[in-house]
Amino acid sequence: PGILSLFQISQSVCIKQAGRISDVGDTPYHLVQPILKRLNAKQLALLEKNSPTVTPHSDELWGGLIEKDFPDRPYNPAKLRLLPSGENAQMPKRALYQRYLSEREQFLATSADRLRKMTEKLRKQKSQNSITTVQGILADPTIRRRVPQHSASRGSYTPKPRPKTILGKAMRDVLQRLLMF
Repeated sequence: PGILSLFQISQSVCIKQAGRISDVGDTPYHLVQPILKRLNAKQLALLEKNSPTVTPHSDELWGGLIEKDFPDRPYNPAKLRLLPSGENAQMPKRALYQRYLSEREQFLATSADRLRKMTEKLRKQKSQNSITTVQGILADPTIRRRVPQHSASRGSYTPKPRPKTILGKAMRDVLQRLLMF
């Protein structure tokens, strides 16, 4: 609409560079709130550690992170009662976020372990059903073979004359293949 103020310009630059901000010093929370909304959980935790003045007000930011990072587990005030008291009493949404994060990591670890076990089981089954090579060609004992005919007069083996027709050659090839398999 018009010319932006120096505050608006600096705030928009800070919002664009929000991932690089790790400390806000003693800046009032209402000035840095739009910037902090852009941070992820790891960055917000680091900023809270470096700038303790933000910590009392940042619980609403953790609620937004719960909705963003865990859409299947929306923020539920009843869940906060289940958390242990103490440090978590001041920052219940942060504690809930940490709990959801640890549950997700645990689920991923167990899922990876289950997948690894299933893969190993399938690999074992596959190795049991694998084809093994045979050293020589074994003849199938269920197929009857022709017994060579010996001539009674000569006492020696005389091979049968090979057929010269195409059909005869095809039958001979089939018989040879049967011997192989």
